[in-house]
Amino acid sequence: MGKEIYDPSAFAGFFRLSREARQRVMAQQGILNADDLAVLTASSADYIQDQADTLVENTIGCFPIPLGVATNCVINGVPHLIPMAVEETSIIAALSSAAKWVHQSGGSIHTTQRGWGIRGQLFYTNARDASAVAAFIDAHRDRLIHELEKTIVPTMVKRGGGIRQLSTRQIVVAEQPALAVDIVLDAREAMGANLVCQIAEALKKQVEEALQITGKLAIVSNLSDCQITEATITIPEVEPGFAQAIVEANAIAQADTYRAVTHNKGVLNGIDAVAIATGNDWRAIEASLHGYAARSGAYQPLTTWKYNNGSLIGTLSAPIPVAHVGGATNQAVVRVCKRILGVESAERLAGIMAAVGLIQNFAALRALVGEGIVAGHMRLHIDNLMAETAVANNERAPLRRLLEERLCMLGKVTMTDVIELLPLVRL
Repeated sequence: MGKEIYDPSAFAGFFRLSREARQRVMAQQGILNADDLAVLTASSADYIQDQADTLVENTIGCFPIPLGVATNCVINGVPHLIPMAVEETSIIAALSSAAKWVHQSGGSIHTTQRGWGIRGQLFYTNARDASAVAAFIDAHRDRLIHELEKTIVPTMVKRGGGIRQLSTRQIVVAEQPALAVDIVLDAREAMGANLVCQIAEALKKQVEEALQITGKLAIVSNLSDCQITEATITIPEVEPGFAQAIVEANAIAQADTYRAVTHNKGVLNGIDAVAIATGNDWRAIEASLHGYAARSGAYQPLTTWKYNNGSLIGTLSAPIPVAHVGGATNQAVVRVCKRILGVESAERLAGIMAAVGLIQNFAALRALVGEGIVAGHMRLHIDNLMAETAVANNERAPLRRLLEERLCMLGKVTMTDVIELLPLVRL
């Protein structure tokens, strides 16, 4: 066995300590030094760190992610600044550039949503039990819904939400007949994951009291296909060769799973960044979108592109579970981001995310069929390289020209190129 680098017993009751006390314990165990402590203490403002303490256990600081704003996004006829929390160099620039191109080309971006809600589930894996539970729910559906709404979500019902569906499905578990019980909850402006879990647990208890049958796995499903958000980009009078290249690139993603995964990662580059900036659960959103992409049994791209009568038309249609209130959406920085975005409902926020994901996808495809992804990333990477070097303001423009020339010749630039070319600028 390897030597332990700290004493595990020193962390007994760690969760009960203050943030500063946790840092001291880690320092006493030789895990953190004085510089580490200074970094963690300065990792965010005190009030933000205090909020973090209420969100997760065992906080020792905050992890900063760059927060930027994408411009030029006109969605449903309304110009939006898009707050995005993301560390990847090209994402905000690519979104702003592609959105500007769409707008200046006379294009439009529109969003719609059909359905609403989040799904909870409960399972019965004994064939005889499954049959009895299905009959019980079918006979008492309205009463069960009324009692669950009254006891678990009465205020949600007053706001126009509530249980929209209580149904059963026959499934097979380990080659044996089983039953899935589906609950669809309209949680209004909240995401509703916790509430639908409570409803599933309460239903499980009601069934057990009535039939002496114990259910299994009362839990939320993150495949939120009871609500579908759609975004459409229409760009008129597009050059045919360019349009056909975009359509073909999308067709390749439809034909090849390896390409489809990367295609959808590009969509999520935008959606995730907006989700983080607005305090939403980007992991649940990713799970929902990947599950939806695989709903046919073959993993598919989330977007489609067509060229009809001179217009290039892109569509993203997918379940995007978001919250406008509750959870982390009440953080101070998140409130600022929501004011920047200017949306007042979860439905509009989901629409913005869908539009951003589709524009981001267009930006990636445009780069792929044009100069290529590497060249586009490298042009932005030049700024990062210069920022890491002692380059004076008056040296930046001539150094950039030299680096871009080398990029054109070699297809890439590195810190070695910066170090090699900087003396030429200083001659």
